[in-house]
Amino acid sequence: MIIEKIWINRKESGHNFILFHNNILYRRKVNKDSISLVENELRHGKISDKFIGLPISYIKKIEYRDDDKFINISYGSDSVDSIEINDQPLRKEVFEYLKTNTNLKKNYIKKPGFLYRIKKPLIALLVVVVIFIYVYSIMNGLNEGYEYEIVGGRRGAGLGGIILGLAHFGLMKNILIFAPLALIAMYRIKKNLDNDSEIHYIEY
Repeated sequence: MIIEKIWINRKESGHNFILFHNNILYRRKVNKDSISLVENELRHGKISDKFIGLPISYIKKIEYRDDDKFINISYGSDSVDSIEINDQPLRKEVFEYLKTNTNLKKNYIKKPGFLYRIKKPLIALLVVVVIFIYVYSIMNGLNEGYEYEIVGGRRGAGLGGIILGLAHFGLMKNILIFAPLALIAMYRIKKNLDNDSEIHYIEY
């Protein structure tokens, strides 16, 4: 079997192999010591079951942006998946190949809106603020003599235990923990606001 198209990303991070064959888009991450082995398998037409494949018929939309290391893929009712390629020319080559060689409905370009640009860091900032407020309220309760008991399953108990543990650190230590996280999120919001580079879309 001859595989239709193979892209190899030799950088340390991201997906090292992206394949297109029989209208299925595959990707796989391997460690650098395994790249030659997998490359040899592909030369002989073998696609290991360790590859993750997504049929084009399942895909609704593919997004590409010059300065985003991910090609984002929307499929199913509301599922989103990503192929990580740090090499920008290679990432663009994959997108352009799919635009040219798949049966799409349309392709277009648009500027990202305000909410699109800040959504992820804004959610991160809100999570940090909500957790800090929760921890702060427990700190106040402890100072007033309330006792807290962790209930629920293992997952709930684990999260509750972390929050209760943070509350015991006191206000200053929690400020030192949460303030840098909030500042990182705010920095990302500002950086994303400044970036209005175009997003390229393929729709199926």
